[in-house]
Amino acid sequence: MLRKLSNMKKIHLLIIPLLVIQLDSLAQVELGAYAGIDNGKLSGDKYPNTQYKPSAGILVGLSIDAQISDLISLSIQPGFTSTGSRIQVPDSISNEWKDSISIDVEYLLLPIYIKIQSKSKRLYFSSGFEFGYGLSLVVKNEIDEVDITNELNKWNVSMVFGIGYKIPIKRSGLYFELRYSQGLVNLTKADPQEDDNIPRVKISGLKLVTGFQIPISKRNKN
Repeated sequence: MLRKLSNMKKIHLLIIPLLVIQLDSLAQVELGAYAGIDNGKLSGDKYPNTQYKPSAGILVGLSIDAQISDLISLSIQPGFTSTGSRIQVPDSISNEWKDSISIDVEYLLLPIYIKIQSKSKRLYFSSGFEFGYGLSLVVKNEIDEVDITNELNKWNVSMVFGIGYKIPIKRSGLYFELRYSQGLVNLTKADPQEDDNIPRVKISGLKLVTGFQIPISKRNKN
């Protein structure tokens, strides 16, 4: 696992400067960093008398934005997330929902978005895909904790939609963004069609992100 993680880090370190060099030759480029909360939640099949609830984790990464027209830009945001979900069951005495199991999952991320700005260039909308490489999957309750990373589907793909607001600060900018991601790939490798005990579930949820960007090139003028 450590070797795989090391290899993925090396890939990210190679990709980022290459992207900057390539995009810099095409358009205005902004380089930045972000952090936020990933409020993940399982979605899909459920066992009887259970429900899924969100579980908040962290989200950190870098961003590379290339302006491809006056109001449209391409955003690539390699990063890391620690997210998950809670599974609740009804209490036998009070009949109220209570936490039974929590699921923690970690991914290396490579989101690729298209951003469409308003004329003010402050409000913007984003949409695209988020590609994830699974690092760990842990299931725990009040008594025990079990690492089932070997059951994690290593590759994940999500569709993402977002809305954000950017505040100019001299040449740089501070932004806040709310995103919704919908997982498209089952969380585990097991095939639910071969085992009825395994639900088909995906990771979805809201992400609240804040970050800053600094321009590293100016738009080429022909």
